[in-house]
Amino acid sequence: MQRMNGSECQTKNNEMRPLTFLLLIVAGLAFSQWDKSEIGTNESVLYGTWVKGNQTGDTLTFVKKNGKNVILYNMTHNPGFAAPMELEYAYRNGQLSIKGYPAGGADFKTIDSFNWKQVGEEFNIEGTILFPFLALFTVTYTYQKI
Repeated sequence: MQRMNGSECQTKNNEMRPLTFLLLIVAGLAFSQWDKSEIGTNESVLYGTWVKGNQTGDTLTFVKKNGKNVILYNMTHNPGFAAPMELEYAYRNGQLSIKGYPAGGADFKTIDSFNWKQVGEEFNIEGTILFPFLALFTVTYTYQKI
């Protein structure tokens, strides 16, 4: 086994510095892209059951049904009087869109009142979006994931 002398060692170290620097830059870029990637940017962040207050009539369920993302809920707020509602939704880059809102149609409309209080845990939305009969009131609901 042959040992490197001091100048050979110095040359090897100098050759490795640019490579090490390049690897650190690539790793940093990859990590920064991973860190921002899919967290809270697609429909699945909403999947599950969300409740407003402690009433069972105030529950939204976001699911994938027949290949579509849908919101299921009771239009009446009253568990004793069922009026099931199903709306197709899309969620991209922090924005919720509902198909056919407000008066039917085939297009998705962005819901400007939707905003996260805590991504994946709690959001606000204007009440008239889901409950049009509240049109005389400006009410913002806060839903929490359960």
